[in-house]
Amino acid sequence: MTQNQPHPSADGILAASKNIDPVFTNSPLIEQQTANTALGLRLLAKVETLNPIRSFKGRGTDWWMQNEPAGNHPVVSASAGNFGQGLAYAGRARGRKVVIFSATTANPGKIEAMRRLGAEVRLEGVDFDAAKAAARAYAEANGCPFVEDGALRTIAEGAGTIALEITERLSRQAVELDAILVPLGNGALLTGIGAWIRAKAPNCKVIGVVAANAPAMKQSWETGRLISTQTAATAADGIAVRVHSLRTGLHEDDRRRRLGSQRGGNPRGAGFLPHPLRPRRRGSRRRRHCRSAGKRREPQRPNRRHHPLRRQCPHGYRMTSRLHRSPLPVSSWNG
Repeated sequence: MTQNQPHPSADGILAASKNIDPVFTNSPLIEQQTANTALGLRLLAKVETLNPIRSFKGRGTDWWMQNEPAGNHPVVSASAGNFGQGLAYAGRARGRKVVIFSATTANPGKIEAMRRLGAEVRLEGVDFDAAKAAARAYAEANGCPFVEDGALRTIAEGAGTIALEITERLSRQAVELDAILVPLGNGALLTGIGAWIRAKAPNCKVIGVVAANAPAMKQSWETGRLISTQTAATAADGIAVRVHSLRTGLHEDDRRRRLGSQRGGNPRGAGFLPHPLRPRRRGSRRRRHCRSAGKRREPQRPNRRHHPLRRQCPHGYRMTSRLHRSPLPVSSWNG
């Protein structure tokens, strides 16, 4: 959190859990026996993509909006897409105008989604941090409240309700968490989850995960000073942070994990999770087939550069609008 902001508390997270719009809360906690057996542990995944904005961000934005004094000025923020959708959803529910600044390189689908929810979206700058600077300047010039994801207590408390739901469910099963891995962008999710875990499950290790090509938060934590990088070139646009602008004040273990650095290109457990952006090695299945058939040459592959459903990210992972098949049918998942 920023230095003039109080840190999120377990009491605040508990209050948020009772008041946040229920469309965002009590999301499934799933596991699969195939993954547990292969990895030698219980691997759980919290599914935050079944709500109206397909993201956990609605928790924090709804709780922030509930605690924000009513006013006629628009609410101004910057977003790569998910946070902006959450803010637009909360603003529409309360009749509050929302202005979102996004980079000119932002995902067009997310831009359109924010506009469908009623936000005014302005495209400024080549990346998220440049858009944030433009949003801050606009808010100051027009006397509008500026909402910075990761810098406000109530947003972190809303995100922290995820950890509350996890611990409450596992406590009913008499299960203790050993570790929890949290994506780290601007820090609201890690701060909120860390606050709850430190208070309610102090033996659980909290690990923040940054994109390898967006290490500003990790470097800032390690050096004890604010670090900015020249770029944040990662396909994970939701955590593509180039400028560290906050202090969490917590004691989480922030570790960088390079996506695809383990076991043939897939993070451990990634192959078991039914996710539309699951990483795969480029052409690996086809190459394995060639080797097993004793062929030296890889068969000619179709040109996918202009395929309407696929695009190639710079790290060799394939993203598609169609869901990859999970190893087992959906009915085999618990949660």
